[in-house]
Amino acid sequence: MIELNSEISAFVHEFIVREKLPASYMGTARRFYGPLAQRIERLVQQLDHVPVIGINGGQGTGKSTCSALVAGVLKQRGLRALVLSIDDLYFQKAVRGQLAEKVHPLLKTRGVPGTHEMDVFREIVAAARGEHSVEDLLVPRFDKGSDDRSAEGSPFPADGVDVILFEGWCIGASAQPFQSLEKACNDFELEQDADGRWRRFVNEQLAGPYAEAFGLVDYLVMLKPPCFEVIYEWRGEQEEKLRQRLKEQGRSDSEAMNEQELAFFISHYERLTRWMFEEMPDRADEVFLIGEDHEVFSNVRNPKRPVHYLVSTDLDASLLDEAYSWKAAEPALKKLASAKAGLVLNSSKTVSEMQRLATDLSVIPGLGKPVLVAENGGALAILSEAGGYEIQCLGRSREEILAIAHQLRTEQKFEFIGFADMQPEKVVELTGLSHDAAVMAMDRQSTEPILWNDSDERWTAFAQALEKEGIRAVRGGRFIHLMGPTDKAEGMAAALAHFQTLEPSNVWTVVALGDSPNDLGMLNAADIAVAIPNPAHKEKLQPSAIRCIFPQQFGPKGWNEAILTIIEDNA
Repeated sequence: MIELNSEISAFVHEFIVREKLPASYMGTARRFYGPLAQRIERLVQQLDHVPVIGINGGQGTGKSTCSALVAGVLKQRGLRALVLSIDDLYFQKAVRGQLAEKVHPLLKTRGVPGTHEMDVFREIVAAARGEHSVEDLLVPRFDKGSDDRSAEGSPFPADGVDVILFEGWCIGASAQPFQSLEKACNDFELEQDADGRWRRFVNEQLAGPYAEAFGLVDYLVMLKPPCFEVIYEWRGEQEEKLRQRLKEQGRSDSEAMNEQELAFFISHYERLTRWMFEEMPDRADEVFLIGEDHEVFSNVRNPKRPVHYLVSTDLDASLLDEAYSWKAAEPALKKLASAKAGLVLNSSKTVSEMQRLATDLSVIPGLGKPVLVAENGGALAILSEAGGYEIQCLGRSREEILAIAHQLRTEQKFEFIGFADMQPEKVVELTGLSHDAAVMAMDRQSTEPILWNDSDERWTAFAQALEKEGIRAVRGGRFIHLMGPTDKAEGMAAALAHFQTLEPSNVWTVVALGDSPNDLGMLNAADIAVAIPNPAHKEKLQPSAIRCIFPQQFGPKGWNEAILTIIEDNA
């Protein structure tokens, strides 16, 4: 099962208690809205502007709750989300009164396109994207009790925003075909809009200023109830909550709508709501299906934006077992090949050491040779058109590291020897590797293993001198590895950038799998982290990625278990 990480789970629990939601909402957050937050986080990283996420849903679908939860999860991830409701953009009551006099009496009632000040939305988006001054810019708030805009809005966040969550009942709606407007859709339109003037005006607004505003939406989400009829019931529940809130504020509950007023009010929304039910699911980026019990029970992705997996994996005790075999993970690898996933082998090994495994894996039909991140993120190897690997150094080159380390050794008489000082026979003697394996281990691009033969005090001085030059010294089992300021997470990011260049329209779901503390940075940077158990490690890895999987089995069996779970869940 894919879980939310411990910090986010704690936040969701607090959110459920604070909002007085049923305990079952934890399942909704885990299965649906947590993954949505993860996809939004990836969009923030991928796009070169502040993204706008449109969240469409009829009255009572829980769009405001969804938006608040997703904003909270993103905050846990260090992202600043501005939640803006289209309701807050309603014209002031006086302005709607003028519209009612000039255009049609029904425009006195808030709600339909034409009753919102969409210029304000465009100003807010422009400010978020650095295209408009934020000085004196207020984010409006609407008071439904008084049916008017609040006297004071909220200042636009001084420190900026990373993403805008734009929620409302008609977000992303498109204009209807003209011929669809000829007949009234209900008794309300038959009586109140006999000549069709009102509905034509609404449609013109959708085709004009609303289309321009909705064009700023980068990712459209629809919360779709089973039918229009349940909206009456759900909106009635909202009015009851409003009635209770008004009482708590010492205000008259008559400000909330009674049953007759509610029926009249909802009738304004019927035409466009039914139209969105008909046409929006085919173009929304994803649709969350909601049952009559208010629970989300499924989500459907737009086939034009399918899930694209990028799988970055450690090797030893993860994809490979103690015999260096990946066969136990073959079923999952075949599934990834069918899904046209990108595979990244991310290891402390050298490119030379990893190439044979890459060739072995390419026998799986459709998988192809994986991208290689070698030497703990120090080097990236990408398959060239000629069929070989082109190697890019991501940090300091080995030549630079050797020049600095050897200069320190010469000038300050530090005592150590590294692979560069050895013949293959010496590496065989120290490691137990075969001669061929030793040669491949010595073929390095951005790291240098050394044996320290000096005192602990001198080691501290050596490490500090290296740090000043931007070189890290990381202790392994026997060797100390000198490397630049890179790690597996940065290597994974470089691999992702490569795949994004190849497929710029794709939104990637990044899955990282590892078993040791050395993999933790990579796991934390993924959308889904798979912490494979390892009996050699006492403490269980606890990644901070939004979603995590903790397989029960070791090595490639656990790897296989996790990947099949992810694909089955269509995460």
